[in-house]
Amino acid sequence: MVELIRVCEIDRPALSELVDEYLLELANHREVPVGPTTAAEYSYLPAYWSEPGRHPFFVTRLGERVGFLLVREVPAEGVIQMSDFYVEPRSRRSGIGREALELVFRSFSGAWELQVHLRNRPGLAFWSRSIEVLCPGPIRVAEVVGEDGRRMQYNFDTSGA
Repeated sequence: MVELIRVCEIDRPALSELVDEYLLELANHREVPVGPTTAAEYSYLPAYWSEPGRHPFFVTRLGERVGFLLVREVPAEGVIQMSDFYVEPRSRRSGIGREALELVFRSFSGAWELQVHLRNRPGLAFWSRSIEVLCPGPIRVAEVVGEDGRRMQYNFDTSGA
């Protein structure tokens, strides 16, 4: 059974360990080597405990932490963003990621936006399949360019899910 557990301030070190793993992997997908490579360099991470509209969660399976996701509500843009999403490699391809998405989409219903690096082929496949299965409405996909390279941006709505 997959659960999303809100990350409390006291559990920040455990989240930071997972963020370190995630950023190390993410560095392999960037076309331009810029951006944080450790949780300590990730300037937005502390904001998840100080700014409204930011929501940090551990992804757990049978009580074991197997990943995390960071959600950011952006009322000015009218979207909810999946800022970061990570499932440890040993737990992938088991349905954990899809179950976690289903839980978060039910908890945060509305217009969503997320981006995936073009060099992250497994991530692109995961997101396009998952969004198609979990979100009944139209999905807009566009290539965008960030300071670290090209990405695919997905916009979709979870209200009818």
